[in-house]
Amino acid sequence: MFKCLLCILNTCIMHLGKFNKTVALLLPLFFFTATSCFSQLVVTTAQPASVLAAALVGPGVTILTPTLTCPGVANGTFTSTGTILSMSSGVLLTNGHASACAGPEGALVSYNNGTAGDAAMSPFLPAGVNTYDACILEFDMIAAGDSIGFNYQFGSEEYRTGVCTQYTDVFAFFISGPGIVGAPNIALVPGTTIPVEVNSVNDGIPGSSGGAIANCTSLGAGSPFTSYYIDNTGGTDLSYRGYTTKFRAVHAVTPCDTYHLKLSIVDAGNAIYDSGVFLEGSSLTTNTYAFNHADSMGATIDGISHTIVKGCSPATIDIVAAHPNPVATTIALSFGGTAVNGIDVTAIPSTVVMPAGATSVSINVQGIPTPAAGTKTLVVYIGGSCGILDSVSINIMDTPSAIILTPDTTVCAGQSFQIMVAGDADLTYSWAPPAGLSSTTVMEPICTPLANTTYTMTATLPGSGCAAIIRTIAVSVASGTLTALSNDTTICYGSSAQLFAVGSASSVYSWFPATGLSSTSIPNPVATPFVTTTYTVSNSVPGVGCPVLGMVTVTVANPNITLLTPDTAVCAGVSFNIRVNGDPTLSYSWTPATGLSNPAVMQPIASPSVNTTYIVTTTTPGVACSATAQFTVSMITFPVSALSQVVGCGTGINFSAAPAGPDYTYQWTGPAGFSSATQDPAVDNVTTVNQGVYTVTVTDNSDGCAEEATTSVVILPPSALQLTDVTPSQTITYGSSVHLEALNATFFMWTPNDGSLSNCNINDPVATPMHNTTYTVYGMTADGCVDSASVTIDVVYDSITIPTAFSPNNDGLNDLFRPIGMKYQKLLEFSVYNRWGQQVYTSANKELGWDGTFNGVPQDMGVYNYVLIVSLDDGNNRTYKGTVTLIR
Repeated sequence: MFKCLLCILNTCIMHLGKFNKTVALLLPLFFFTATSCFSQLVVTTAQPASVLAAALVGPGVTILTPTLTCPGVANGTFTSTGTILSMSSGVLLTNGHASACAGPEGALVSYNNGTAGDAAMSPFLPAGVNTYDACILEFDMIAAGDSIGFNYQFGSEEYRTGVCTQYTDVFAFFISGPGIVGAPNIALVPGTTIPVEVNSVNDGIPGSSGGAIANCTSLGAGSPFTSYYIDNTGGTDLSYRGYTTKFRAVHAVTPCDTYHLKLSIVDAGNAIYDSGVFLEGSSLTTNTYAFNHADSMGATIDGISHTIVKGCSPATIDIVAAHPNPVATTIALSFGGTAVNGIDVTAIPSTVVMPAGATSVSINVQGIPTPAAGTKTLVVYIGGSCGILDSVSINIMDTPSAIILTPDTTVCAGQSFQIMVAGDADLTYSWAPPAGLSSTTVMEPICTPLANTTYTMTATLPGSGCAAIIRTIAVSVASGTLTALSNDTTICYGSSAQLFAVGSASSVYSWFPATGLSSTSIPNPVATPFVTTTYTVSNSVPGVGCPVLGMVTVTVANPNITLLTPDTAVCAGVSFNIRVNGDPTLSYSWTPATGLSNPAVMQPIASPSVNTTYIVTTTTPGVACSATAQFTVSMITFPVSALSQVVGCGTGINFSAAPAGPDYTYQWTGPAGFSSATQDPAVDNVTTVNQGVYTVTVTDNSDGCAEEATTSVVILPPSALQLTDVTPSQTITYGSSVHLEALNATFFMWTPNDGSLSNCNINDPVATPMHNTTYTVYGMTADGCVDSASVTIDVVYDSITIPTAFSPNNDGLNDLFRPIGMKYQKLLEFSVYNRWGQQVYTSANKELGWDGTFNGVPQDMGVYNYVLIVSLDDGNNRTYKGTVTLIR
């Protein structure tokens, strides 16, 4: 939010007219670290020299003693996404404000930092033109190679107005050290000795501030160089009007010697209009040699990168140079690690030659098949005049192996076994054909073959280039035969059945169980079982086994039947289960079927209504086996009758029933309580509404039989008042009223009679309660029946609103802090405390409020605590606590 506020503030100032640099100097210093919220360029300003130098340096270069002569607002690191810059991050040096480099273009970028210039820039300017606002980063450096260089882009607000004038901003990169005369500027237009500046790289159109094309062409042949210029008119990401393409500043050096680099940018002629130079991150490099670590250098095998396998594909290692050398270069190599060059890998020479004009050369690392010794590592080093320049590690794995331990074998059909394999766990396994295997991709699958099969195992090591390991196992499937078998059969008890099984001539037979069989080892035994039996025959291969099983069931029919239920007499309406002892597998038939739950089951349930003789016949389906039995049922009955009486509310009911006499007992049941259970009971507490059903059970004491009779009685309820006709419970605001109502009675009385009801003796009074109240209404009908119902009315008080902030600026808006919305409450105390607990305001007048002062002194902006205590009309007090923010 702060960064966006800064962007809006800067934009507003820019549009006030001609920008005054003095005004810019008055902005708070913390604004200088902000980054633009409108662009894709993000700048972090005010960085120390060590951070800037570290962001610039790349491989092969060492930085020493960096120093910075530059205002914090003028320098920083940056990241760039999707802008016209040809770099994603780096260092930014400006003669104005670095944070203002973020777009959009159009708002004038001009800051006077009020700092000195750089006299070293005078040779690049017309005589008498002074410099201002210098930003200088310098440091010593040591290069491992024979040259030094870095990438940069220049941008300026001087474009369009200052092109081809004497006021254009300049910058330079000065290098000095062994073998270099003076301190030349290496920020040059490619292929020339012309410095990169506004007048040397532009669109070729003289600026509106007195520009003349001669001021540009006089710099040297080809100037101005328009092909290196990027016009940013209307750009949304960057703020300067124009930019150069990306250049590289390069100079030859002596490896391992110390050189000094000074990077400087200044305002020229005046302190208005800003410029900046963008230095690409990690681009300060030398032409040293290094391994190409982006290459795979082998393969990733079993999760280990840069790996080769002995006797398989080699690894290729590329050595790259920062730039081509016009002559062939010899590069020294050395070796380390647990692997031995020439023993674990084919011998690699100690030197390799980089051809003239080339930027890369390759070496191969080939593993030698040797006895397994675990993974080893070969480290290859590149040597240089400054020591080891780079290194790379190659892992060498043992040659993979896999063999099938399980020999060719014979199994029974349906039998399973696991194929045992000794092999490397990091291999990828594949089995074929898949039929009968639990998995085709595990090392040791479970095998359940259905036919003779030769299985082939293929084991490979992914990424290694090793030839696949192929092994086979032959599995034969053996099985007995059973081409014919006896059908299931039924015999009568004591009879026999001939069984048979047919297989190959050499088959071995075995029958189970032996009970009732003439033999257990022949193909055709005679079975004489006395109970139903299932015989199993096994036919197996001699010397191997692999039995084939068959089953024959011999059902024994036993038509014997015994009735366990004797001739009997039962009460009318009684049901009972006919008990029979017999074979449950036989068929049964009962006659007559009247009164039976099912005439075709062995033990049906009988519910006779008249005297009946039942006969059962049992037979065996398909055989001539049968038996019969019978028994007789006699019925016991007598008539019963009952009378009824209709009565009104509150009176009792008398019942009577026949037959009567000491030989009978009576039991009355119904929806109300009875005074007794004798022949003529009286009902005392009748509450049943409309029709009530009463039942009498008369029992004959001589035989225990019972008969029932019912009667319907119409009675009046104690009251006709219905709870659903009463006003429902509800909530109202204090001071409000609610209309109560009850129906279906002749006389009404409401309680409590506390003065909150308009009339306590009508069916629809108006209630105005001052607090939560439960009202009860009693209703009575004309015949004296009474009932009651209740309704609860909850009362809530008006809510109080307490502001969370106020601004005592005497503008008529939110000048006082006080509670709002008090009507029926009485203010007892309203106090305000500062963060140290000191009371700064108190009052019991709800019309007053705190004006943000204490003892007449305005208090600081901030958060204050308050306590509010009010008295309610029901006599209770309520306390509110919270915080309020004072804003000025």
